[in-house]
Amino acid sequence: MERQSRTNRTFCQIPIVLLKMLHCPRDNSKFNKLKDATDHLINIHNFNELQHLKNATLCTPELLDALAKVDGSTNDTLLQLAQKNALNRVLQDQQEERQKGETLKLSCLFCPTKHLSRLQWFEHSFKKHDFNIGRPDNVVYLNEFIDLVKIELNDLSCICCHSRFSSRHLLLQHMRQKRHFRVDPKMSNFDKFYVVNYLPPENSSKDLNIGEESDKSDSGWSDLEDEIVLAQCVFCPLKFEAFACLDHLKNAHNYDLIKIQRVHHLDVYGTIRLINYARETKSNKVPPPSDVMWEDPKWLFPRIPDDALLTVIDEP
Repeated sequence: MERQSRTNRTFCQIPIVLLKMLHCPRDNSKFNKLKDATDHLINIHNFNELQHLKNATLCTPELLDALAKVDGSTNDTLLQLAQKNALNRVLQDQQEERQKGETLKLSCLFCPTKHLSRLQWFEHSFKKHDFNIGRPDNVVYLNEFIDLVKIELNDLSCICCHSRFSSRHLLLQHMRQKRHFRVDPKMSNFDKFYVVNYLPPENSSKDLNIGEESDKSDSGWSDLEDEIVLAQCVFCPLKFEAFACLDHLKNAHNYDLIKIQRVHHLDVYGTIRLINYARETKSNKVPPPSDVMWEDPKWLFPRIPDDALLTVIDEP
């Protein structure tokens, strides 16, 4: 029999085992699984808000840390602090990962190609194998993501439908025929690899008009396009290729993003905040360092769908 149904474990149900043990500062309980720690906070310490919070486990480490360091606060206040700290942590980790991206030596999951940088890996995976996991600027912990997919492939299991096969050749043939070169969006183990999942509910992708990463249709997670996407000007309705849009902003609106980035010492995330702020307020002024815009995570997410201008921002 060439194809087999998965009869033992379901990959999306594999518990996330932590490399570092977590402990609850209120009763010193210890956990090596995020879900166990989250359930403990709900059932023992009455953090009932976590039951209604999508991807609640993503901020559980920060919530336990807040319990240890902050006294006299309500559960709701502690949860808001934990969500903010979790988002800041993952953004910092992603920035470090992007900076090291050119020195990475990644291998393709489906063919013998090796020695790929971070961006080369995304481009190769999509163009050669139609493997679309989302935009590089929304993905974090890429090495760990690759390792999880390898576990599934080494088990001769389809990463999309979880059917099992008797050989790798038959597995890849199935994935090509069924267009299953994408991970199952129901696989909760992959939630941690998408920055958008760390955004607090009030700043959700629906509110900010950005596309869901977990499209469940057979078309896949199609937020990577094999075509040029035009960038809309920040201050007028005109559209250009992304780098040409930078020139237009400079020449037509006296808004030189490259110079602004250099003068104000803005990193990638600071520049993204500024673009989103300018789009919403239509102001060409740079807010002072004390402005809440530099701290509020909502300004990290696009104000228009698929903002191509954000894709050409780099370190100064």
